Amino acid sequence: MQYFILIKYFPVLLVLLIAQPIAAQNDEVTRTVINSETNEPVPYATVSFPEQQYGFSTNANGEFRLSISPTMLDRKIVISSIGFEPFGSTLGELAQSEKGHILLKPKVTVLEEILVKAKSETPQEIIRSAEKSLKTFLRQDPYYLYAFYKEDIRKNKTYVGYTEAYGIFHISGYQPAYNRKNVLFSYDLAQWKNIRRSRYHLSSECNDTVPRMLEIDKLVKAKSEYLYNGPFSKLRDQFRFTIDSLTSYHNQDVFIISFTPAQPDEITYRGSAYIKADDYALLKLEIREEHAERLFYEDCPAMENVSAHFNLSYVKVGEKYYLNNVGLLTKYNSGPAPIEEHIEIAGGEFRDSDVTRFNEEQRMIVYKEMINPDIVYNPEFWDQHDRPIPADVEEKLSEDAPLPRQFFISSGKRIIPLPEEYNSYQEMYKDREVFRMFMNADY
Repeated sequence: MQYFILIKYFPVLLVLLIAQPIAAQNDEVTRTVINSETNEPVPYATVSFPEQQYGFSTNANGEFRLSISPTMLDRKIVISSIGFEPFGSTLGELAQSEKGHILLKPKVTVLEEILVKAKSETPQEIIRSAEKSLKTFLRQDPYYLYAFYKEDIRKNKTYVGYTEAYGIFHISGYQPAYNRKNVLFSYDLAQWKNIRRSRYHLSSECNDTVPRMLEIDKLVKAKSEYLYNGPFSKLRDQFRFTIDSLTSYHNQDVFIISFTPAQPDEITYRGSAYIKADDYALLKLEIREEHAERLFYEDCPAMENVSAHFNLSYVKVGEKYYLNNVGLLTKYNSGPAPIEEHIEIAGGEFRDSDVTRFNEEQRMIVYKEMINPDIVYNPEFWDQHDRPIPADVEEKLSEDAPLPRQFFISSGKRIIPLPEEYNSYQEMYKDREVFRMFMNADY
């Protein structure tokens, strides 16, 4: 899937200008980031603006799109990817170029030094160094991630549920004291801006009289458990670690460290961590668990033999790493029929958050809103961003029907009170100052 910059909702978006007489209206410039040696696209390269501490990633084909206007030609832009020399320019210079691509030169690394280093370090020491680096490379202060959410559920390999959404996720940042102490503080809270769901006749797994809501809570529970309570925590001594290989990942030298539980009865998952060989930054985490019902269905004893495959990856913007992709695949049986649920948050942009920290009451309010959204479906948005749903998904959507009807929710009301002067949360969100006051309010 392609994740382009979302023009509609970013009032301070980037500007470029083609070297012709300046026009008053905005235009767009599309570029592809390419490996200068192989001429192949560089997927998920980082496009950042250092002076504004803002960035986003290209799509899987190395492409990105920028809105251009004549007001910000001097703004510096840096395009980078792990294993490549960064490309630096200004918006004006980039716009003047007639080339449709940007070349990144692979970075030369000295593998012998790293191989000697690997021999002198145990996998436990590498994991310990990676744990320390989390505080350095992951943002500890909150930030906004503008991203797409997707979930699909298949029964006997046939779609029975499909949802896509565009939202603004409030990432709490790496704060172990909060992330590990209180699960609620590790949630990536979302304000939904555009959402669609196909015909979705699914009930809750544990109660067939209750409709199934968004599954994003499973995704963030997995992130809370496997990242904050996993091998990079005080539970580190409860795993066995091995160095599988020193290899190249996105053209960067990485250690692939595998971990398995020392006592399988106490910890039931295993996985691999991709750790940069030079600075020990965590780039990717993969977890597999054969008995994930204890995490996702602790209040549902009838659910058994739930397997999970969790993955998480980061992208570097400036000197910090930001959440780039997080996905969860779960499998279980519903009667004789096997069911697969795939949930993913991917792509997007990264912005500083004006909300320093939500208190617990605010987080609970937004969390309940997160899994029970009330937004009108807007087909033009999805057409504009070229995101067709799979052909074999039966889509029954109405432009005028509020989502609570599509979610089979009777009340159609959010928990957070809407100020009287606004007709919708989307309308209120456009008034940024009011929105900030709203999010900081003590409910």
